[in-house]
Amino acid sequence: MNAIQRGILLALLPCSWVAHAAIDEPVIKAMADTLSGKPAEAFSALAVLEEVRAGDPDFDLALGIAANRSKQFNRAIFALERVVVSQPQNLQAHRELARALYAVGQAAQAREVLNRIRTDDAPVDVASTMDQFLQSLDKADAKGRRYFKAHVEGVAGMDTNVNGAPNDDSVAVPAFGGSVVTLNSDGQKVRSNFIGLRAGISDRYALSPEWSVFGRANVNLRANDTNANQFDTRAYAALGGVMYRKDKHEFSLGWQAVNEELYSNAFRQQGGLLGEWTYRLDGFRQFGTFVQLGEVRYSAQSARDMKRQVAGGTYVQVFPSGVTAYGGLYIGSERAMASNQNALGHNLSGTRLGAQMAWTSTLSGFASWGFESRTFGGDDTLFQTTRSDRQHAIDLGLSWVPAPQWRVTPMVSWLQTESNISINTYTKSTAAVAVRREF
Repeated sequence: MNAIQRGILLALLPCSWVAHAAIDEPVIKAMADTLSGKPAEAFSALAVLEEVRAGDPDFDLALGIAANRSKQFNRAIFALERVVVSQPQNLQAHRELARALYAVGQAAQAREVLNRIRTDDAPVDVASTMDQFLQSLDKADAKGRRYFKAHVEGVAGMDTNVNGAPNDDSVAVPAFGGSVVTLNSDGQKVRSNFIGLRAGISDRYALSPEWSVFGRANVNLRANDTNANQFDTRAYAALGGVMYRKDKHEFSLGWQAVNEELYSNAFRQQGGLLGEWTYRLDGFRQFGTFVQLGEVRYSAQSARDMKRQVAGGTYVQVFPSGVTAYGGLYIGSERAMASNQNALGHNLSGTRLGAQMAWTSTLSGFASWGFESRTFGGDDTLFQTTRSDRQHAIDLGLSWVPAPQWRVTPMVSWLQTESNISINTYTKSTAAVAVRREF
């Protein structure tokens, strides 16, 4: 669609929509399809973009109207509630929200929404007729049903304990009669500066308004100072699967694989199923659950190979103040594949809390706290006791968007693991700045 066609289209649209319509192809095309009697196509094209575009009032309004016209009323409510919070004077969004609420049997709430704007005497029906130009627009092609995104990110920082070594350089070993053993250089704390490169792609294709397939792939490379390059890491991850959306529910099932390298040598591989269910109460609150079933294998230490099962739930809420807060709980276990390695397996449970606050349209701050408890399955041979760990993690940072598709993120992190076996007690802090470009 060229600039002249865009101008004609916007001139033909109801004025309240024109005032908020972003000049980008997905929104323009969806508005055209909705007004020309093809709301299902418009909804299908926009629905696959909702995960990344939600919060943009222009996009949410187009999505809400298309959802209303294609009888996806719950989805319309989610999108339109976001619009009326960010744009309280948007009369059309209020009317469309009232229509959706009435359609799902919430007449009282619909009446309340209409009462807020009852002084306005110029209602506009977005479903007005289109002239011959709009009727001649081509149907949405596959591009309108597909979402593809990529990013590349550079990071530089400092790590006080790059190898996750214990706090003490020497430990008493009960199996050796309590003798104190001094750890070798690789087993002692190493402080290092580092640089890193991260990149990823994400692709989703809608087979229908409800069904879609998706895939993601990421790479994470990290290089330390020359005094610590034996701890350089590489990680490659991929996830692919199928997703189903219906009303307030979203289900996904995928297979994930992770390969990690240490100093260019194979170190650890992980793989398995990941299932997720998300339930959206409205445009600002949602619950989620997940189940992970897989295996963890170590290239040079097969005795440490584990079967891993983890399940958990999360809750996310966006407040009118602009704060987004979340909390989650999870439980799980790692079971040794070798029958004689029960002491290496463990049960785990944890929680994570976090929040992000937007101060301006380009600057926000975030903070998170996590805790995990691990209880192992038998006595450690050397330390002659059953290991028990408690781990705390804190992240603090800023997110700055200096230009479209660019993001700068300075962040500090602190991690502490306390254990009844001293060699597993350690603390590390990192400070880093990441610069990200999205495509």
